[in-house]
Amino acid sequence: MLSKKMNRDLKIYKDNNARLSGIMQSVNSGDFRPALYEISKEMSDLANKIKNNKGKNTKNIVLRNFLFASIPYVELAAEHQKDFVQIWAFCARNLFEIHLWSRYVQIDENKLQKWCVEAQKDKDDIINFIKRLTDSCGFEAEDRLLEQEKTHIQLLMKQHTIEMPKSYMHISDIAKELGKKDEYDIFFKIYSKFTHPTSFLINSLPEEKIQ
Repeated sequence: MLSKKMNRDLKIYKDNNARLSGIMQSVNSGDFRPALYEISKEMSDLANKIKNNKGKNTKNIVLRNFLFASIPYVELAAEHQKDFVQIWAFCARNLFEIHLWSRYVQIDENKLQKWCVEAQKDKDDIINFIKRLTDSCGFEAEDRLLEQEKTHIQLLMKQHTIEMPKSYMHISDIAKELGKKDEYDIFFKIYSKFTHPTSFLINSLPEEKIQ
C-alpha cells in the first residue's frame, strides 16, 4: 500500500494480488523522489514492526527480509530518477521478482522451506565458483577458509536433516504457479532490452530510451 501522502497523485490499491496491468497508472514526470523515499521509509517501518511485534517464526523473518531487500532498489531508483534507464529497469525487474517470491512463500509451509533452503545452495555455489577462480592462483589460505565454510554449510544442513537442492526454482515457473506468467513474460522481455547491452540500448538516442 502506498502512503497517504502520495494519494494526491497516485491511487491506493489494497489488493496486492491484483494484476499489474489492472493497477498501472500514469503520473506526471515531475520529481517523484519524495514519494519513493516515503515508500522506502514505510517498508523499513513495517519491517521493524514485524521484527519487534511478531513472533520470530520462519515466515515472519522471511517476509521481513523481503521488505529490507526491497528498500535498496526503491532508493536506488529515487537517487537516479533522471539518470540511466538501465538503473530503473534493474530496480523494477528485481522488485518484481521479490514481489513474486514473497507471494510464493506464503502459499504453504513447504514452499517457504524450499525458498529458505536455497540460501544454502546459493552459498555453496558461490564458494564453488570462487574456488574455480582461485585454485590456480596459489591462494592456499583463502582456499582453506572456503573449504571450512563448505563444511560448515554441510554440517548445518545435516544437523537440521535438510538435503541440498539439486536445482534451483526458476522465477518463470513461480510466476506461472501464481497465475502471473503473462505479466512475467511481458515485463521481463521489456527489462531485458534495458538491462542487457542490446543493440537498442547501445544505438538508440537517450530520448528514445525513456519515452
